[in-house]
Amino acid sequence: MQHRVITVRLAEGDDGGVVAEIGLQHGGQSSPTLALHPGNRSATFEYDVDEAEEIPNQPRGWRGYSFRIEWRWGYARERSYSGESNADELIVPFPGSGGEASFEFPRRG
Repeated sequence: MQHRVITVRLAEGDDGGVVAEIGLQHGGQSSPTLALHPGNRSATFEYDVDEAEEIPNQPRGWRGYSFRIEWRWGYARERSYSGESNADELIVPFPGSGGEASFEFPRRG
């Protein structure tokens, strides 16, 4: 059994009042909704990995996690994004963020 700690944080930059609501999951283990905003720019999710566990559609012993992010400004939810990662740090982008992020901010198509 391995214990993992995932840090989720907002990318650097002027956040302009963004709130990023994040849910993380590994197998049957789920985080509570993590809300990142100017006063709380990072949070953690901890889970245990059993090397023998079977997770559908993943290689045996996969240590990664899936995530879903919804961004809002005020009361309106503006964007959402889902993905998977195996990084120990997930850096959440937003409009106007600079520097490093784990993925590109989703644009309206």
